[in-house]
Amino acid sequence: MQKVGPRVAGAELSGETEFADRAEAGLTLARALGQRSKKSVVVGIPRGGLIVAAKIADQLASPRFSLPIGRVVSPSYPELTLGAVVLDGSGRLVIDEDAVRAVSPLPEYLALETERLLAEHLTARRTGRGSVSPMVEGSSVVLVDDGAASGCTAIAAIEWLAAHGAGSITLALPVAPIEIVSRLAALVEKVVCPLSPVPFGWVGHYYRQFSEPTEDELTAALNGT
Repeated sequence: MQKVGPRVAGAELSGETEFADRAEAGLTLARALGQRSKKSVVVGIPRGGLIVAAKIADQLASPRFSLPIGRVVSPSYPELTLGAVVLDGSGRLVIDEDAVRAVSPLPEYLALETERLLAEHLTARRTGRGSVSPMVEGSSVVLVDDGAASGCTAIAAIEWLAAHGAGSITLALPVAPIEIVSRLAALVEKVVCPLSPVPFGWVGHYYRQFSEPTEDELTAALNGT
């Protein structure tokens, strides 16, 4: 396996081959981001991205937030994201067209899942269980996920941050395909991506431990405990 693809303008790549877990991925990204990011707001994409973001925020001594983005996953393969929904405001769905064609879900599936995610988010906010949306107007933001395969979740997140007035956006991803890094680099000031394998498998393939975070782990990540 080739470790990385060619250098992409606006992106930084290195020679990692895999991560022990999301915590190690966050530490790797924090080192790559360096001291220049210490005044940034760190924003994690649920769910796994919050664990990665927490490690970055710890190292940079930066505030951390969760972004109101929900994933529509395949009914047959939950690890496969079909689209991403902006839960706070527009309700816009960003679709991975290739994944949808490959899975061919029922015609109403995407709309029903979008409605379900929006309803769950609204219920969580009403009952006080939902996270507080980040205040990013004028701020330098480090946007974090635990990886990207199609980039649809990152695109939805970038659109949300731009709509809410983020001053600048650095996208930090432990692993993503080189073509997705290139696409996303055109939307933000910089992409930091330590691992960009050729060919690309799936995000979890590049972690030795990639289980779904528990609610306790997510709460601890947001609270800095």
